[in-house]
Amino acid sequence: MQGHVQPPDVRADGVGRADQQCLVPADEPVPKRAVAGPLPDLRFVATGGIDATNAADFLAAGARVVGVGSALADPRQVDRLAELARG
Repeated sequence: MQGHVQPPDVRADGVGRADQQCLVPADEPVPKRAVAGPLPDLRFVATGGIDATNAADFLAAGARVVGVGSALADPRQVDRLAELARG
């Protein structure tokens, strides 16, 4: 999976060279429609800053997957993240 900071970076790197593109950091949910205009086949993964308070927003915005890191070390978030993972 290739990682990119902005949607134009994805285009410059060549869409289609990886099944999914990683948009980092995920400061705020970027609606899929905002990326899908110029990159209609993009399946994106949001990483960086994802936690139990915003993971669902990224998924609702069209992220195929969210990458969670440091939030897993916070016991207060683990149950909510597990719930989201189960769907």
